[in-house]
Amino acid sequence: MKLKIKFILIALITIFNFYSKSSHACEDFSFNLSNITFTLAENSGAYRADLNVSRRSQEGECPFYIRIINAENPLNVYGSARSPQGEIKYSISRDPSPHTQSVLNSSADWGNKKQFIEGTIGKTSINFPLYFHVLTEGMNQEVIPHGFYQDTFLVQVYDGKRSETPKTPFLVRKVSVKIFVPSAIRISLVSAGSPFQPHDTNELLDFDMLQKGKFKEMDLWVKSNTGYSVYLSSENDGSLKMSKNLRSEKINYDFFVDSIRKPLTGSAHHWVLVAKRSQGTPPGGRSHRFRFQIGDVVNKLAGEYSDFITVTVVCSE
Repeated sequence: MKLKIKFILIALITIFNFYSKSSHACEDFSFNLSNITFTLAENSGAYRADLNVSRRSQEGECPFYIRIINAENPLNVYGSARSPQGEIKYSISRDPSPHTQSVLNSSADWGNKKQFIEGTIGKTSINFPLYFHVLTEGMNQEVIPHGFYQDTFLVQVYDGKRSETPKTPFLVRKVSVKIFVPSAIRISLVSAGSPFQPHDTNELLDFDMLQKGKFKEMDLWVKSNTGYSVYLSSENDGSLKMSKNLRSEKINYDFFVDSIRKPLTGSAHHWVLVAKRSQGTPPGGRSHRFRFQIGDVVNKLAGEYSDFITVTVVCSE
């Protein structure tokens, strides 16, 4: 009787050890996904990062599945990288093309199979490309404030086949996302009152007959995601010069920016600061009204007078 009891106990212990070893055999693998940093640039497409899964053991094959969850807002299926200036929304998918199924989960959504990453690992490691898509719908990059935007998400690894009901992951890691928005600026020179024209950077002001006090106006439009400074350079140092004249006959003019007079003396060799803004522009841009007003024309020779102005806008950050 004692021998029988002893035999049964040994058998049970052996069976228990076998199943215990078997149930944990697939928990000996790990994954690698480095913190994500990329620069937001025009037409840059998706940013790729690789999620690599590997095993320490060489025995058998192990099924597993992975969930990626927004750490800052677990109920949101989109990421939101933030900075003091604002936020940038993004999605994570298995496909480089935009508008594909996101694998970023809501913590409450367990039933959407498409949002899981599933696989079976044997003796070799498995690589899963992940693509980060910035959601730029209705967004104009020139007005996304310059700087770093940060977010974090959780990668949860489960062993076995995907269950229909929630279970506890055996491996969890937090990964950070950092998106850098570089300084971006665009300018447009247009006739007074006209809207921003993306490729219009030249403007001709024709005074016809010159008279003292006569003026012409034009607009400089700026679209920028950071502060900027506007500089002008006059080829004739703020005067109209008569062409083909040995005496270099000149007619002075006054230059105004947003109704403030800005002398252009010496600007042929050194840029003159004429306007400045400490922050980015609204989505539609910011316009600056330029006015050129003719000075004294008494005793000036008849003929054609002209000047060439160069406008330079520089980001201040």
